[in-house]
Amino acid sequence: MTRNGTKGPEMGYEIEIGEDCWIGGNVVICPKVRIGKGSTVGAGSVVTKDVRPFTVVAGNPAKVLGKIETAMNPELESNLVDTANLPNALSGPPKE
Repeated sequence: MTRNGTKGPEMGYEIEIGEDCWIGGNVVICPKVRIGKGSTVGAGSVVTKDVRPFTVVAGNPAKVLGKIETAMNPELESNLVDTANLPNALSGPPKE
């Protein structure tokens, strides 16, 4: 069988990578896997299962190492602190 660029026989499935993801070097992403928005995949990892949004994974096979807490994550919006009502830490102790 002769392969002729993209005109020859092709096999494979799609993968889906969300926006604002960081994929380290030499990462293998298996077919039909989805990498969620804002996720990070460590270098040399083999991703065999879907990665949830705003998650850090690494290893062979890739395992969850942690969650990324950010205002972009809709799941965490209710848990965010309103920083406008906090005292400014750089201004020193409150003046009386």
